[in-house]
Amino acid sequence: MNKILMALLLLTSLFFMACSTVTGDSCSTDSDCDSGLICEENFPGGYCLKNNCDPNNSNSCSDEAQCTYFHETETTYCLAKCNNNDDCRSEYTCQAVPNNEYRVCLPEE
Repeated sequence: MNKILMALLLLTSLFFMACSTVTGDSCSTDSDCDSGLICEENFPGGYCLKNNCDPNNSNSCSDEAQCTYFHETETTYCLAKCNNNDDCRSEYTCQAVPNNEYRVCLPEE
């Protein structure tokens, strides 16, 4: 009986891990994103992100995200990190961020 209970707990944990969203995932509303993330509905298919992050604090975003400052709007967002276009969803490309060494997934231009 103990082995069955452990197996069920493991399967339940895997199910919930598979259902969690990460920065850059698609969404329709804020409730589609994990706690601490919002849904940016103006991005194609929605985009789970965190706003008002601290670019000087490496812990202000999750491991798969990068705090990115946008000079035009003077705002910061945690956006999905990438190395190439294959790391991004369709309708998104891996783009270099001006004055930084990293790249993030942003809507195709």
